[in-house]
Amino acid sequence: MKESIQNTFIANLQRSRDLTHLHLSLLTGQGQYSSIYSEDILRAAIVLLHASLEELLRSIYKYKYSCITEDQWKNICLLGLNKTGQTKITLADIIKYKEKTVESLLKESIDDYLSRKTYNNIQDIVEFCKELGINSTLIDGNKTLLIEMIERRHKIAHNADREISRDATTPDLLTIEYSRVVLYIDNLENFSRILLDNI
Repeated sequence: MKESIQNTFIANLQRSRDLTHLHLSLLTGQGQYSSIYSEDILRAAIVLLHASLEELLRSIYKYKYSCITEDQWKNICLLGLNKTGQTKITLADIIKYKEKTVESLLKESIDDYLSRKTYNNIQDIVEFCKELGINSTLIDGNKTLLIEMIERRHKIAHNADREISRDATTPDLLTIEYSRVVLYIDNLENFSRILLDNI
C-alpha cells in the first residue's frame, strides 16, 4: 500500500508539472493567449498541488490508522454519524453494521472522517505528524515553502488571486512566477519522501 500511495502522489505531482510546462509552451508558442491566461495555468497547478498534498496526508493516515491512540479515536465518529451533538452511541446506531467486521467498520469510519478532513495550514500538518508518531522536526526544512504554497492556494481559491485592500475598487491580480511554482512542486516532492520514509 505504501508504494501505491507514493505512485498516486507522484502521478498527481506530474499533473502540476505538466501544467507548468503548458504555461511555458503558451508563452513560447503562437502568441494566441496573453500571459495572464498562462499565469492562470500556474494558479491551477498550485490548487492541484494542494489537493495532492491533502490526498497524500489522507492516504498516509489510512495506512497508519493502527497507530491512532485512544484519545485520537475520540475525534472520529462512527460511520454514518457526524458531530451534530450526539453524545452517545446506542446499539441502534451499530445494528445496521452487524454484517461488517469491527476492522472494516473502523476503516470505513476513518474513510468517512477523512473525506471531510482538510489541511489548510502548517499547524494541521504538524498535528498530522504528531498523531501518526512522525517526528515533525523532520519537515522543518520544508515548512517555509509549504506555508507559502498553502497561503497562495488560499488566495487563488478564495480571492481569485487578487490582492484585497480597502482602497481598491478593482483589486489587483497578484503576479505569479513559473520558477516559484516549480519550487513548490520540488519542495512538496521532498516533503513526501520524508513522510513516506518515516511511516
